[in-house]
Amino acid sequence: MAGKKQEDAYAPIQRRALLAATGCKQRTSTEALEALTGTIPVDIHLTCRQAQAYLRLSTKHTGNPIYDTITHELTEERRGTPVHLLATRFKELKGELETETVDKECYFDARLPPFSIGRITGSFTPKMNNQCSKEQAKEEIAQLLQSIKQTKTTVVFTDGSSLGNPGPTGCSAVIYEHWGRTEPYTVKKPVAAKSNNYEGELQGLHLALSTLSKRERSEERVLILCDCKAAIENVITTHQVDAYNDLVNNIRQKLHEMKQKRVNIQIEWCPGHMGVAGNELADEQAKLAAEEARNSNMNTVWTRQQALKHIEKQAEERWKRRSELHTTSKHMQKINVQMKKKCKVLGLRSTQIAINQLVSGHTSLNAYRNWIDDTESPNCEACGERESTEHFLYYCPRYESSRRRMYNEVDNIYQELSTREKERRLDIVTLAGMREDLGEETNKKMYKAFSKYIEDTGRFAGED
Repeated sequence: MAGKKQEDAYAPIQRRALLAATGCKQRTSTEALEALTGTIPVDIHLTCRQAQAYLRLSTKHTGNPIYDTITHELTEERRGTPVHLLATRFKELKGELETETVDKECYFDARLPPFSIGRITGSFTPKMNNQCSKEQAKEEIAQLLQSIKQTKTTVVFTDGSSLGNPGPTGCSAVIYEHWGRTEPYTVKKPVAAKSNNYEGELQGLHLALSTLSKRERSEERVLILCDCKAAIENVITTHQVDAYNDLVNNIRQKLHEMKQKRVNIQIEWCPGHMGVAGNELADEQAKLAAEEARNSNMNTVWTRQQALKHIEKQAEERWKRRSELHTTSKHMQKINVQMKKKCKVLGLRSTQIAINQLVSGHTSLNAYRNWIDDTESPNCEACGERESTEHFLYYCPRYESSRRRMYNEVDNIYQELSTREKERRLDIVTLAGMREDLGEETNKKMYKAFSKYIEDTGRFAGED
C-alpha cells in the first residue's frame, strides 16, 4: 500500500525524469516541471490509482471471492487494513460517484456462454445490409415493412436520447401490435439524470422486450427496429461486452425467455432521422422521457470506464486547485492560470528546451545567470539593458527583424480567428502554444512561429 514513505521515494525519481525530459535547469521548481509536461504530482497520482483499484475491486459481481472479502471487511469497519485505506482514497476522489451506480464487471453465464459464437435472435425476413448508406437503408426498411403487411407481425421501433450526451437520458418504444392494421401505442421512461445515448438505446430495447414479455402470446413474430448498430450487435451476440453488462445480460435473458415461448424475434437496424414514421415517433418520445429525467433524482449509471475516467478528472481537479492555492513561484503564479499543462515537441529538441526554460523562468539569459551568481553581469551584450525573458522576447534591438517576422505570423493567426486587436496577446504562454482557450491547431501555429524566432536569433544555440 503506497503511503508517505513511497511518495517520498517516488517524487525525486519523477523530478529527475521531468528534468531530463524538458531540459530545464536544475533550479526549476517541481511545480513548473509538472505544469510544463502535464504530469500529475506523485502523491495525487498514487491516490488516483488507489481509488481506481478500489473501484475495480468493489464492482466485482456478488459471489466473487474478492467482492465478498471487501464487503466483509467494510461491514466490520476494520481500520488500517489495505481495503480500508483503498476505500479512504476512493472517498477522496469519488465526487458524485457511488460504487452502487457503477456497472459490474463481466461474469460467466453458463446459459449464455460469453465466448460462444452465434445469435440469440431469429430471422423471418431477409437480413438488412448494415453497411449501406442511410438512404439505401431507408428504402430497404420501407420494402421490408411493405412485405410483412399481409402477415401477423408485431413491429417495434425503439430509441434512446441523451440531452447533451452525456446528460439527462430517456428511452422509448413504439409498438404496432399488427403491422399495417393497428395504430401504434408508445411506452417511454426516464433512464438517468446523467447518462449517454448508448445506454438510452439499450434501455429502449429492454423497455420494448419488457413490454412485449407481459403479453400472453406465443408463436408470433416480432420485428424490432433500432437505430443504434452498437446496441444491436451487443445484444444479439453472446460475447462479453465492455459496458452495461447487467443491462445487456438482462436483454439477452428476455430474448432467451421469449424464444422459449416460441416467439420469433428479429432485430434490425433502422436509420435514424430519415423520416421513417415509427422511428421519428420513438425519437420524439425518448426526448420527452429525457426531459423527465432532467429534474429527477435518478442515479447516474456509470460504466466502469466512465467511472475510472471520472476519478482521473477528480485527481486533475485536485491538482488544479493545489496549483492555484499553493504555487510558490511568482512567475508560475502569473502564467499557470492560463497555461495548457502539456508541452509538445514539434521541431528541434533544442528549441523545445529553450521554450521550456523561457516558460519556467529559468533560462541561460544573463539576468538569470546573475541571480544564480552575482559576479555574472545581468546585462545584454548587445544593448546593455538587463537581459530578462521580457527583454529577449520584446525589446532587444539585436533581434528586431526576427521579432517583426514572428509578430506578423502571430498577427496572421489572430486574423484567421477574427480576434479583436485588443485581445491579441503575445505573452509567453501564447507564444509557446500552451493556451488553454486556444485550439490544438492554433497552439501549434503559435509554437511554430515562436520556435522560428528562437532559431533565427541563435541566442540559445549550442546549449543543452
